[in-house]
Amino acid sequence: MFGKKKTFINPKLARSERDYPERKEIIHAYDKQGRKCFISREDWCEHILPVNLKKAWSNPQQLAALIIQSLTVGLYTDMLQPAERLRAIDLHTERSAAVLATVYMKLQRTTDAEEILHQEMHHHHETGGLIANLAKLGQETETRPALSRIE
Repeated sequence: MFGKKKTFINPKLARSERDYPERKEIIHAYDKQGRKCFISREDWCEHILPVNLKKAWSNPQQLAALIIQSLTVGLYTDMLQPAERLRAIDLHTERSAAVLATVYMKLQRTTDAEEILHQEMHHHHETGGLIANLAKLGQETETRPALSRIE
């Protein structure tokens, strides 16, 4: 949705895909020469993610990209604080609302997700993206509470 930013990693941490029999435990990244490589989820969370979060902490565009990238590999709990930070600093409020709502959805905090999306729609405007996120929330909760408020 917001583009995929390449993350460069330390060559000492890079591995070949065949070094990871459990494919779900690897993260795709790039070395400084731009070559695709792989890193264990553990090494990513311990060595790469904290450094990248620190670098992106005051840059909403970079922070949003890093959060989205992390969500695609299932790092939901780790992205709660960065998503809340993004919501506080991002002038692109629809993006930050969607990112935070997505994190809340992944953490089963559906009421919080719905509240964020409705706040954004109330204070700014209803957009296709916000309505789509409410629909997704309704679909994931199976009770579709968010859809009942769309008129």
